[in-house]
Amino acid sequence: MSKIDCNFKVKTAALPVLRSVERTSASDFRIGFFADLHSGHANLLKIAALRQSLKLDLFASIGDLTEGGQYPAQLFAMINVLNDLGLAFNVIGNHFFDFEDRAIRSGTMALLEELKSSAKACLTNDPSYRTPGMTLLLTIKRLKEQLIQEAMVRAFGKNIVLDQAIRMANFPLLSLNLEFEPGSTLERQVGQGILPYYIHYIYGRKIAFIGVTTETINHEFGHHKKMGYESTVSVKEEPLEDQVRTTIQELDADNVILASHLGFLQDIEMASSIPEIDLVLGSHTHNITHKQVVHQDGKAIPIIYTGIKGAALGIVDVNFNGDGRMESTPYIIDMDAQPKVRVPSVFNYRPRVVGKLEHPLSLKYKSTQPIPLMNFISDSYREHTGTDIALAIAGDVRAGLPAGEITETDIEEMLPWPSELSIIKSTGQEIINILQFAADVSYYGSGRTLLFHPSGLKYSVNKEGKIENVSILREGSYIPIQPDESYTVTIPEYLAKDGIPGLSFQAIRKNNTTLTNKEIILYQFSRSGVTRVDEKVRIKIDPESDRLYNNPDITY
Repeated sequence: MSKIDCNFKVKTAALPVLRSVERTSASDFRIGFFADLHSGHANLLKIAALRQSLKLDLFASIGDLTEGGQYPAQLFAMINVLNDLGLAFNVIGNHFFDFEDRAIRSGTMALLEELKSSAKACLTNDPSYRTPGMTLLLTIKRLKEQLIQEAMVRAFGKNIVLDQAIRMANFPLLSLNLEFEPGSTLERQVGQGILPYYIHYIYGRKIAFIGVTTETINHEFGHHKKMGYESTVSVKEEPLEDQVRTTIQELDADNVILASHLGFLQDIEMASSIPEIDLVLGSHTHNITHKQVVHQDGKAIPIIYTGIKGAALGIVDVNFNGDGRMESTPYIIDMDAQPKVRVPSVFNYRPRVVGKLEHPLSLKYKSTQPIPLMNFISDSYREHTGTDIALAIAGDVRAGLPAGEITETDIEEMLPWPSELSIIKSTGQEIINILQFAADVSYYGSGRTLLFHPSGLKYSVNKEGKIENVSILREGSYIPIQPDESYTVTIPEYLAKDGIPGLSFQAIRKNNTTLTNKEIILYQFSRSGVTRVDEKVRIKIDPESDRLYNNPDITY
């Protein structure tokens, strides 16, 4: 990114959380938006139930409607819901490109397992299915649709799913900074279903919404190429600020709103270096926050985030001053406070009840603080593998779990990318190094937060971000870890394969588990009945630590 003008300051501003949907102030222009839905179907349907009462002038999605790429039919169903809601546009996010053949194959295999399970349930009156006969018929229908999509992807490439979705949508997909290989499936949609910006006119004013996509998408495509997938999509080489400035000049709009799937820190950079922006609707880093970049002339550019999985619906009431400036008053509507809605079967492919939870396990603060959800996951890993220690990574976990009955669909939404686990042998010092690596990369300005959630282990992060008091569980008590002693550790397979800087696991890797992380969680529920979770804190973080762990802007 280019050099930033330092004549600005960043301040935290109010972001009221409302339960009701009544309009709180008179405004010239009301925007409603959500971001990073990541297949959060239940909250999307809650938003749909509120839509008519909100009296919106414009309704938008700021990227990542889905993730995982297992079930194309669910993407199509979401498009139909958004068509009915009158969505103005959706920003292209990085997970828009998850529909590769390996992901769809995993969805096909899951449906085959569901076919076997529901067929068996019909014969045995399995109580874990409420309506096994109906589930069997629906699964046969879904499997047929899935096999057709899988065949199309294998024949025409993964972007055929996206092409179908774009053709179904009554709204454009926005991205200024992506480019598509000439003659490719998506390149043919440029100028029609894929646009760099969206123009809205109100009271004679021209409002430009410029869509931008995270530049880290190139890294993700590089990973895809390692797996044998060629991509026809890339990020333009021209600096993004230059692209945005040029577009603003060409559009000559009265006001400019950046619809951004860049991430929190980069949004601050954009607002600080391009004062012509009037408002940033942000996404990608899953924050719930309202910041203002205040320039030397007094202009404040709001940056608003609404979290992940449709946790909140953002509302911005806008008034236009006589000098042409926008005054924005944002607030959010808490989706947890809204009545539950019926989730259609198209969003519930795996209805089998696998167990129960006494209390809900929240996803919030998974990347920055110890939480019971991550205790449950790491405990499940360690109990299955029988290792001394298990380390779970928050980035793998994309949804919490409700209280009461838990279905396979709940587990799929929590762990949308099933992966194997690896069992390694490591010295105590190497384990300390792993924990320290996570703290070292989680510094202010890095834009990245990493926290290893342990089972069989406790540790502290001090004020300077150093790892201390590492203790291992032995016969019900924690004792100091011995740097020279060897321990067995369960970690995600991809981490064992790729290692981390300064420590290669290749030399100490032992073997992989036979089950994926998702299968281990399913097994844990099936054997436990009503599952009780250890809520004791295993990571103590100094409240004055200079790491990002205490940053209130990092909500997920």
